[in-house]
Amino acid sequence: MLKVDKISKAFCGREIFNDVSFTVDMGTRIGLFGPSGCGKTTILRIIAGLEKADGGEIIIDDVVMKDTMAPYERNASMVFQDPTLWNHMKVKDNIAYGMSVNDREYVNDLALRLGIEDILDKFPEQISGGQAKRVALARALAADKKYILLDEPLSNIDEETKVKILDFLKNEKLTGKGLIYVSHSEAELKALGCDILRL
Repeated sequence: MLKVDKISKAFCGREIFNDVSFTVDMGTRIGLFGPSGCGKTTILRIIAGLEKADGGEIIIDDVVMKDTMAPYERNASMVFQDPTLWNHMKVKDNIAYGMSVNDREYVNDLALRLGIEDILDKFPEQISGGQAKRVALARALAADKKYILLDEPLSNIDEETKVKILDFLKNEKLTGKGLIYVSHSEAELKALGCDILRL
């Protein structure tokens, strides 16, 4: 279980959020919903170890995440709004990057279900923005992490690609994984079956 326990954050003396708490169990989906600037992305970054909370704790599998713990030491994989792919690696190697065992069959299966099977041997500079989003999502799902953090994965992409990714996430069983999904769209979160936390 991942537990966010009464975390708070301020920037330049301005409080962004205070006393935020929720839990994520295996197979569950939590949706963080609210206007721009309310701290949705910051909460994901705190869980991932990319930001420090001003107060409260992040507890992953009964272990309190100390500020000194690096992102790779946490059992969470994050997909950013702008895909952060390794430019010197082919798509198939980007997807397999976080896997302890390079399972090509699983990589191929994920690529097929996300509609990117035809770009596995290309480099990131050779693919579209929508394809890059799907590669980043596949990499997060393939990684040996229990918790998937999605920061508006459907932003800035065409409608056809949005539908493909949404359909994929709706049908993905998330066995042994928990998901936290940030969005400005409440309808999107409801369609995915998320328990919605309004910020």
